[in-house]
Amino acid sequence: MDFDSWFDQFQPIKNNFNDGAPYEQTMFETYGNELAFVIRAAKTNPQTVWTLVESGESDSLFLLNGFCYVNRIGYFITAKPYAEQTDFEVLVWSDSEIEQ
Repeated sequence: MDFDSWFDQFQPIKNNFNDGAPYEQTMFETYGNELAFVIRAAKTNPQTVWTLVESGESDSLFLLNGFCYVNRIGYFITAKPYAEQTDFEVLVWSDSEIEQ
């Protein structure tokens, strides 16, 4: 699944804390009020939280379902939850896309 398909299927909610938030104002930061909001969402409805992570090996950004700490860039909360026991790895950006 690519990022645009993910965006359409799961419908990330707007970040009302930051008018300049990336990804069409849907990414939440990893600190402060935004992180507190994401943590509350992860506790009440964990299947709506996603983590944007960086892969150092491939210079890529991936979106993983769930709340992660390692290599995190930001978070998304979606209107539509993912199915439990399902793992997603959505390629958001890759350095190899530029080289092609």
